[in-house]
Amino acid sequence: MSVKKIVSFIVSAAIVLFGFFCVLSGISSGEHPASLLDIPAWSSRLVQNRLSQNEDLTKIAPSLLLAFGPKERDGIFITDDYLLENISSPNEEILKQNIEGIKKFAEKRNAHTAVVLIPTACAIKQRELPPSVRLFNQKELINQCYNQFSGLASTVDAYSQLFAAENQYTYYRTESLPTGLGGYYIYTALASRLGMNPRSLDQFEMQNLPHDYYGSLYERTNYKGVAPDLLTLYRFSRYSRQYKLSITENGEQKSYYTLFPTHLGELGDPKSIIFGGFGERTDISVASPYEDSILIFADETALSYLPFLVVHHGNITIIDLANCTPEQLKDINVENYTRVLFSYSVDNFIHKDVCSAAAKM
Repeated sequence: MSVKKIVSFIVSAAIVLFGFFCVLSGISSGEHPASLLDIPAWSSRLVQNRLSQNEDLTKIAPSLLLAFGPKERDGIFITDDYLLENISSPNEEILKQNIEGIKKFAEKRNAHTAVVLIPTACAIKQRELPPSVRLFNQKELINQCYNQFSGLASTVDAYSQLFAAENQYTYYRTESLPTGLGGYYIYTALASRLGMNPRSLDQFEMQNLPHDYYGSLYERTNYKGVAPDLLTLYRFSRYSRQYKLSITENGEQKSYYTLFPTHLGELGDPKSIIFGGFGERTDISVASPYEDSILIFADETALSYLPFLVVHHGNITIIDLANCTPEQLKDINVENYTRVLFSYSVDNFIHKDVCSAAAKM
């Protein structure tokens, strides 16, 4: 047996013994699982509590947590490479409101309307998890929603494109949102339904930002064993383009002559480099041969595919219906746009009122 294997065996044995020590210590202190089914979660809590009490142990906490007990904390699964949050069942009232908002908009407006629901990382990266983990079936939910838009709006199957690329870096490790590469696969699904020929990925120049990025799941779990995420910018490089980017947030408008204001990364939020962040309204003007325009009602997931979609348009407007004011809604003239897209993550669409306001437009 090699020295490496012997060391690995000793470390593994020490980790298991530590786990048993935590369990025995908990029992001696009068702590017991509520039931047999509660034993995995109970033992995991004992290990986590013991780790939090000892500063030296926090240095080896990632190995301990992954080796003993379930790899889950606050509904977030901890794997070797990802933090994956399972989403809960829909809020049926909110889901109905969002569906009705889109349907009423499509019924009243003579516009080419499309809908895309984007799965979260947990659905696409499900093979990172043990088979025994029960996940909410996002694909089935998407299909059920799409059936209700039949005859009113085109629907876009982003799920299949993303799942086919499941082994690629299509989602952030520390957040449930798609990366720029994931955005490219969403874009290819959109292009086929919106009547566009998708550009190949090699027509875009990639720039990896030097900033390490840790998303919301990292903050919630405080798990130190996952690698930081990499933020990548995709710039169309085949032909020259000039852009004007205007963002309205909290009533304040800021403008940039680039899609990626990199100086914003120095202000503490590296992700704000991508289209300046996500506000109530974002307008993008492009000096290009294309005159088509698109109005997108969306959440933050839209930022992943926008670098690719802008190539096909002269003007793009992105509206956050959940946060924009009634006055901002009145300023939108739907007739000025060639097409309209509703784009939301499954999680937001079934749990938050993201687009019921569309019914009043």
